[in-house]
Amino acid sequence: METTGQNEAAKQPLYEEIAHRIGGLIDQGTYRPGERIPSIRALSRQMQVSVNTVMGAYARLENIGKVEARPQSGYYE
Repeated sequence: METTGQNEAAKQPLYEEIAHRIGGLIDQGTYRPGERIPSIRALSRQMQVSVNTVMGAYARLENIGKVEARPQSGYYE
């Protein structure tokens, strides 16, 4: 029997988990303001997930103001 709160990560969509991980790296200072974060394709390969999953994660981070999309340039902290 599963108790409330257990296995919380399994209930979270994968793109949310990735957004949380990248957001944590931003909060820790791994990526500095104005610095480019990994490209969608590079992160997709690194994390072994689909490009669409990474796009969802980056869209989530953009919606909460953690990253900024720059057309034809990538995403920046």
